[in-house]
Amino acid sequence: MMDESYFWKRNNTVLSLFSGEYGEELSKEYKDTDLKRLLEGGVGLPASATDLERYGDYYASNYKDLSSIKLVIKNKDNDFVGICDIFYMDYKSGSCQIGFYIFKKYRFCGHGTDTLEIVTDFLFNERRLNKINIVVVNKNAETEAFLVNRGFKLECNDREAYYTNGGFRDKLIFGMVKSEYKTMALETERQGAFQNPDPNLYLEDELLAIYRQYKHVPSDGIAIRQYFWACDGIELREMTEEDYRDLKTMVYCSEDCRMFDCDVKLPDDTDILSERDTEHADFGGEDNRKEFAILNEDGELVGNINLLGRDDKNGKFSLSVYIFPEYKNMGYGSRAVRLIAEYGFTELRLNRLFVTVNGDNPASFKMMLKAGLKPDGAVRENIFYKGRYVDEVHMSMGRKEFMESNG
Repeated sequence: MMDESYFWKRNNTVLSLFSGEYGEELSKEYKDTDLKRLLEGGVGLPASATDLERYGDYYASNYKDLSSIKLVIKNKDNDFVGICDIFYMDYKSGSCQIGFYIFKKYRFCGHGTDTLEIVTDFLFNERRLNKINIVVVNKNAETEAFLVNRGFKLECNDREAYYTNGGFRDKLIFGMVKSEYKTMALETERQGAFQNPDPNLYLEDELLAIYRQYKHVPSDGIAIRQYFWACDGIELREMTEEDYRDLKTMVYCSEDCRMFDCDVKLPDDTDILSERDTEHADFGGEDNRKEFAILNEDGELVGNINLLGRDDKNGKFSLSVYIFPEYKNMGYGSRAVRLIAEYGFTELRLNRLFVTVNGDNPASFKMMLKAGLKPDGAVRENIFYKGRYVDEVHMSMGRKEFMESNG
């Protein structure tokens, strides 16, 4: 039974240390695209439970020197309602940065206010820090007003610092120093549910002028869905070792091998994975190649798609896709291509997607056309297979074309 004097409890909110056991549950919440954009300023690769377990282990290793702390936010029923991070703790300068997020179904219950009270109390009164910073991605008026109403000041607007959903967003930095904290009676200001606040109600005139002067409204981009990596009846996730074993059955279909790699694969044991496969599982590997499993609406593995050839300097990227024979001609390939194209254009700020297609492979050509790519030309007799030379067709799509067709 928790004593009422327990430091890490306020009202109906309790904070505890994050660990790998919360990985699976957090991975479900990370399928909220809005969460990813608000917390990280963009959409990253799909998060697997394995990644989040490693994440928990990383934070656990840093608890010893308190350089960074990740906390789980729970309610009185012990439900996992949110997360809170304390990082960049600089004891010499007395500063740090914090961030927290309450999951949608638990908002407007006071957990955000309770968490902020506990953490500011801890950092100012137990860790002798003097300054707390909080970074907010703009177009998040509720959080901005919430912070100002609780004594934080808008100190800096780092214009167009983030790129997501096909447009730039500002990074707003709010801060509070210990002297300001001492004058704030946070506990007496509780008003219960925090209903869709208007920033104009909370910002002082001088602050509001700064807010209006520097606030940038980014491009609306394309329609936002609940989970970025799931749309049109497919979902992309990390490749597992078991997925690679399934993929290796391609070796038994020589015609598929010719279409995919323009070659007949050597006999191989499908149960033995190559070093390359094990390295790229869970989005690993030291190169910039990222390999995805394609799942249908029933959660069945229907194929594989790889983002490769990423050239950040020139803004180019490529991909390769393979659909298992029993799932061909169902549209899975073209939908997966569009999803990777959306990621490259709207989250990685790349400008052109390019692919090459075997001139003797009309199915792949039609798939790329359906996904929105257009032929640029062909390198004549550039591929040798089946005892003859065939053309290599070059196809591509630009960011502008993609945005116009999906806006």
